[in-house]
Parts: sequence; C-alpha cells; structure tokens
Amino acid sequence: MNRLADAFSGGRSQDIIQDIRVLEKPKEMGEPEAGPVKTTLDLSCFTRFGRKEYRGQKGRWIKVNPKGEIVISNSIGKELPDDADVELFLNKKGTILVMKKCEKGRGLPLGKVRGCRTRRTNCSKLKKVLLDLGLKLPVKFITEWDEELKAWAGKREE
Repeated sequence: MNRLADAFSGGRSQDIIQDIRVLEKPKEMGEPEAGPVKTTLDLSCFTRFGRKEYRGQKGRWIKVNPKGEIVISNSIGKELPDDADVELFLNKKGTILVMKKCEKGRGLPLGKVRGCRTRRTNCSKLKKVLLDLGLKLPVKFITEWDEELKAWAGKREE
C-alpha cells in the first residue's frame, strides 16, 4: 500500500503534504520564451558624467589662477629644463595662449613645486588682461606642441 493510502486510512497528515507535488503551469502555445533584452545604444546622444579629460597631472595645459600664478602641467614641465625662462603670448580675445622658451633672463622664470614636475611662475599683467576681458579665474588653456612656432599653443577651455 502506498503512503497516500496509508494517510487516508489512519496515517499522519504530514505524509500527505510530502507527497503533493507542485506542477509547473503549462506554457501557452505560441508564447515566446522571455530572454534578455538586446539593444544597441548610441552613447553620443547621452550626456556624459565623469572626470574631465584634462584633470590633475594628465594632459598638457597651462592655467592662470586667481593669484596670477601661471601653472604648467606635469606633461609640459618635464620637457622643460630646470632653469627655463618662458615668454607668454595671448591673443586679443583671450582664447589662445602661446608659451615659448626664451633666453635666460629675458622671460618669466619657471619654478618647481616641491615633489612634482608641475611648474609655476607669476604674471600679474596676464591676470589683469584676462580679468579685463571679463573672464573668471582660474582659466585653463589646453595645449599642444606647435613644431612651426617651437612653442606650446593652447586654446582656452570653456
């Protein structure tokens, strides 16, 4: 005699519960099986959130801070000799800055920040011109080496 029959003829009710099986609901005909959704996204249509491309020591940039200090990125600083003097050229709109190495004593001396290759110099006249143009400091110029000028030329970051 099986356990179900024993349960009805005086067996324990727990035996019945153990023998009941839950059957899967049969699938309806023609209904496709659900799977992961596959799409192709064009991320150029999205707004990007994250770090800026030129942040910290990465990238080649020249920045003029509110104190009138010109800060030169690590990438540019390591290519300049320790005792370098530079000249800076700014266009009339304040959108392009050019930094060119010059003879010792004829330009702005570049100092080193302790423990890194970031270089600095001061130029209060450049700060004044940028403020007169209505720009808010700090102003950053993203630069590239210009072989023809033999100088670093940078466009102002908006």
